[in-house]
Amino acid sequence: MGNKESVGNSLGRNPEDRQGGGGRGDGSAGPIDEQLLAEYRLRPNNPEAITRICRAFLPEVNIPECDWTEEEIVTPIIGLRGIIQPGIMIYLPEMYNDASGLIRLGTRFPALTCTATEVGGSVISEHRPSGWYQIEAISEPPNPSSTEEALRGHFKHQNRDGQTLQAYVLGSQFSKLVFGRYFDDDYSASRLLGSRIASWVVDGRFHNNGSLHVMIGQKPQDVRINLGGRSMSKLKAA
Repeated sequence: MGNKESVGNSLGRNPEDRQGGGGRGDGSAGPIDEQLLAEYRLRPNNPEAITRICRAFLPEVNIPECDWTEEEIVTPIIGLRGIIQPGIMIYLPEMYNDASGLIRLGTRFPALTCTATEVGGSVISEHRPSGWYQIEAISEPPNPSSTEEALRGHFKHQNRDGQTLQAYVLGSQFSKLVFGRYFDDDYSASRLLGSRIASWVVDGRFHNNGSLHVMIGQKPQDVRINLGGRSMSKLKAA
């Protein structure tokens, strides 16, 4: 990945890798009901099915009904170079959307190991989202071979924001739950323009055991085939 500084290593706990989806994605016992998963996989753009699976995914949060219509949910995400990327809906609780929220996420999802606790106090969010968001669904990094400038310009044109580290963690855990894979789990990484440490944009990737790797030090102009950038879009108030 080039000259990168790792600010959070994937250490400890040896969490279980739940291949194929169906587990909570957090290293804890108790998979989510298979009927809920089947309903969501059959109707991934249905607001009611989305609400039910997200409430089961985050039972500690009082999640409101998804207020996006199915027509809004199926709106394609247009990536750089005009590539259409599939999207998924996730709910981002306010309790997780600041620096201390990263520490809470490290407790909520033990497979993250020490990373969230190590970097939580250092991460600055460019925005603090909460509510229903659409993010890219693919596990491979979207918008590869792109500079920071190209990503910022494209996201602004598409009325999207750079993804925050908190959204990345929750989205990746949800992806593991329903699709069986974490984001960027194949030695790739994504720029998360919504989060930074000092002046450095945060890059994130997951190991296939669920541990999170947070990196800084990538130059804004660097372009790599295995480095992309993730975004998030919110149509309505939380």
